[in-house]
Amino acid sequence: MKFHDQIAEYLPSLRRYSHAVTGNTTTGDAQVAALIETLIRARPSALGDLPLYLGLYRMLTLSAASFIDTASASQPGKFRQCVQALALRQRQALLLTSVEGLTMSDVARVMDCTEDDVRALICTATQTMTQAKTDAEILIVGEHQSAADALRRMLDSFGHAISDVAHSLQDALAIAADRRPGLVVADLAGQHAIQRLATFANSLEAPLIYISSTPLKTLADDLDNVLHVGEPVEARDIKATIDRALFGEQQDDVSRSLSLIHISEPTRPRLIS
Repeated sequence: MKFHDQIAEYLPSLRRYSHAVTGNTTTGDAQVAALIETLIRARPSALGDLPLYLGLYRMLTLSAASFIDTASASQPGKFRQCVQALALRQRQALLLTSVEGLTMSDVARVMDCTEDDVRALICTATQTMTQAKTDAEILIVGEHQSAADALRRMLDSFGHAISDVAHSLQDALAIAADRRPGLVVADLAGQHAIQRLATFANSLEAPLIYISSTPLKTLADDLDNVLHVGEPVEARDIKATIDRALFGEQQDDVSRSLSLIHISEPTRPRLIS
């Protein structure tokens, strides 16, 4: 695989990480674009002796401070605001492990520190975020009582606070208007119901996770506050998707990543504004 193709493969993850670290989508994309420009000039030598994916994360980690200085950190919701309140290195260590799935050893290499340093950063960050996770109440919407109850037990085991459980779209809209949850997790059938719930959740600045065997792209193209979990439901998939929703990832992060880079020649990536 050619070098620029390898970079393109990691763009969605790099954008997600940069968005969460800087607290601003526009600033995060500017940071990733700057990384690509550097790689165009310096090629693999800019990555040092690290594997490609670790080298890319390291470049973003080391350059983050200069971009955060100009960011208008405007992440909505208490949870994301709490993430932005963390010290930069705490935020980076937490995101690299909890969202990006790197090992302690890999994070130490990315952040140029020891594994004990990483553990200390994550411990401090986790203590702060535990309360934020409790504050980010989740509204469960499920048409079937048994499925909704199972979902509630699962989220309880993750340490999340549940604001309520609704069994219809009408009940969900009424409860959400009153309780203003930080996140909505829905198991509803039908395109119209998901679209209405997503639009309403967006007005509350709350992301929506919907559980369905129907892919999101067949529902609507403009539901950028929605994340999808396929069926059958696995606990690890729900947990990972909730973490990503709370940290600010959107469903279209993958598709939009390719707008940052266009392969116009066999050996040279070209940025698109």
